Amino acid sequence: MRRRLTLLLLTSIVAASMLLAGCTDNNNNAEQAPTTTTTEQTSTQASIELEQTAFPLIAWKMDNSHLIPVKGKVLSDGKPVVGVEVGITGKRMMTTDENGSFELLVDQSIPQSIPLQISSTEQATIDGKALGSSAQEKLKVAVSHIDVYYPIQITEVKADSSNPEKVEVHARAKVEEGQTFPKISLDKYAIQGTVKDANGNPVEGAMVSIIRDNGEGFSRSQPSNAKGEYRLFYSPEEDEDLILNVHVGETRYTLPENKVYRFPDETSVNTDITLPETGTVITDKPPTLVSKAAKGAQYWAQVIGLSVDPSVEYTISLPQEDGSFVLKIDKAEWDKSPKFYQTQMRHFSETEMKEGDFIPSTWIPAPSKGDPAGIAPQSL
Repeated sequence: MRRRLTLLLLTSIVAASMLLAGCTDNNNNAEQAPTTTTTEQTSTQASIELEQTAFPLIAWKMDNSHLIPVKGKVLSDGKPVVGVEVGITGKRMMTTDENGSFELLVDQSIPQSIPLQISSTEQATIDGKALGSSAQEKLKVAVSHIDVYYPIQITEVKADSSNPEKVEVHARAKVEEGQTFPKISLDKYAIQGTVKDANGNPVEGAMVSIIRDNGEGFSRSQPSNAKGEYRLFYSPEEDEDLILNVHVGETRYTLPENKVYRFPDETSVNTDITLPETGTVITDKPPTLVSKAAKGAQYWAQVIGLSVDPSVEYTISLPQEDGSFVLKIDKAEWDKSPKFYQTQMRHFSETEMKEGDFIPSTWIPAPSKGDPAGIAPQSL
């Protein structure tokens, strides 16, 4: 009887164990059932494809026809990405439609390079499925550009008569019919001079500033150099009162109370300043404050540069009204087929600057992120 009870007990335990094991297996199977609709791709190639990426610059139009629609698509491994946000970083954004397409307006009257990037992939899908992390990350680094610029046409290349190792490249920035290339213009006049201490020693690191019309305008120089020299720029107005300040470290030097400084119109000014030995008030008469007219002004120009190594020197003329210009460069460098870029230049010159003047490459700023670059010239 005891043996029979033992066998029944063991049989019950085994049966219970098998039942529990079966329950456990069923739970595991439930956990392993697929529950996600994401699509993870291991070799994703993401891109922002545009119907057109380069546009010739045209004039602003009253009817807004200078605003042109540009269409594009966002693709991943050639498949359209739906619901992804694409556009100009920090500005306007669009969401792609069921075909992965989007459209934006571009101002064709401004020379510019517009970067397009993906800003959000949270709602993006491919074939109705949400994207995996790999596909999302590759979309976020996809970049495309839209460039608006003056197309450049090479009209002649010939040897430089003064240097056989150089060539003269005659070219033209093509402007819209009836329009002209932007003229060089006088931008601002300069207030410049030296800052010295009471013993006549130059003061390095001094910043000279002017406040116009009781705070309605402000301009400040960079810190003065080892010679005490400074320069700032301003646009003078008729009968304008200016408040003059000099900052040296935490100390601010000023003119006597209720005293203002008045600069002449249409000229730069040289103003030498001697700081007081004690106190912070500048005596407003010679020899501690001496002003006289000075040569030169700051000019603004739309300029054309060459995408070459900074060590490569060249000269280029400021474009004429019809966009024509001349580039002088080593023949060996020109034979490398360099590309052009277009940017803005502000430069101080003691002599008048005008169209056709040659300027050295060191005067031309490197292209900024918003400047059209990589412009391949066309040949006749």
